[in-house]
Amino acid sequence: MQIELIDFPGEWLIDLPMLDLSYEEWSRNMLAAAECGARKEWVLKYFDHVDAIGIGAAFDEEVAEDLADLWREYLQVSIDSGYVLNQPGRLLRPDALRNSPILRLVPLPERLAGSGLWVGMEARFKDYKSKVIKPFYKKHFSKIDRQIVLIDLLRAIQLGEPVFNEMTESLSETLKSFNYGKGGGLSWLVGGATSHVLFAATKCDHVTRGDRANIEQTMRRMLSHLDDQNELRASSLKHEVMAISSIKVTEDRKTTKPPVREVLFGLPKGAAQPNQYDPGGVPLDFPPHWGEVDFEFYEFQPMHELMTDALYEGFPAINLGRVLEFLIGDDFA
Repeated sequence: MQIELIDFPGEWLIDLPMLDLSYEEWSRNMLAAAECGARKEWVLKYFDHVDAIGIGAAFDEEVAEDLADLWREYLQVSIDSGYVLNQPGRLLRPDALRNSPILRLVPLPERLAGSGLWVGMEARFKDYKSKVIKPFYKKHFSKIDRQIVLIDLLRAIQLGEPVFNEMTESLSETLKSFNYGKGGGLSWLVGGATSHVLFAATKCDHVTRGDRANIEQTMRRMLSHLDDQNELRASSLKHEVMAISSIKVTEDRKTTKPPVREVLFGLPKGAAQPNQYDPGGVPLDFPPHWGEVDFEFYEFQPMHELMTDALYEGFPAINLGRVLEFLIGDDFA
């Protein structure tokens, strides 16, 4: 038995819903999102540049490159701030396509429809779907039979309602494509054989031991809500939800003085020494009651003792055994 692991950025997965959109629809969606909340401050340079373009503008690679640079700057600030609905994803993670003209793709306002610039961008949008998105998914998804979707649920909760809502919206759109072979966005994949999909809430070592089950419960409620038509569950896929940590960088402890409660012992980013921290509780409701959320996401780093012990004992983890059992346990039954 041979196991091949394929890892790809989540930014590429975010592109998948683009396959079902026209350039006009995609532009409308992206520009509308850019005008909401904190995003509208980050996109000002791009909008100012686009506003100066006349309706008679022709498509030109230099103009396209300038627009793509400004759009990329906006997307980078967005993703650094926790927002995930950033398309085209390859602008952020170009890989072998770095500096390729096909990545000079941006949304344009409808007032420019019919202009040479619009026509050129529309053609590029079609090329991006046919030459970038489809080949990538056909290459990998037609062969992958077990899939893990990593979800940074805790950071989204920490960053608040707008980020959390965008994460769930993006996941909802992506889920529509996971209905393999039954009319979903991946139904065009010939030979697709994905049978197991695991939705994993990561970094569960950043919450106290008693809250780790709550993370899974929150994830289940979220997926049940997003898959309200039962499309994923009614498909042939076997799917599961887990809270995991590939490297456990904290220790589970309890306070010594009443009221006794569970805390984490760890080394947050920027701290000189490890200490005890109380991150608060993970909300069980979906969507959370934001006025009642009391959770702090500490960016814990590996402690020196952990790194030393790992040389001889390996890194401690949470639920990786369950992950392997779900993904490949059937093959050893």
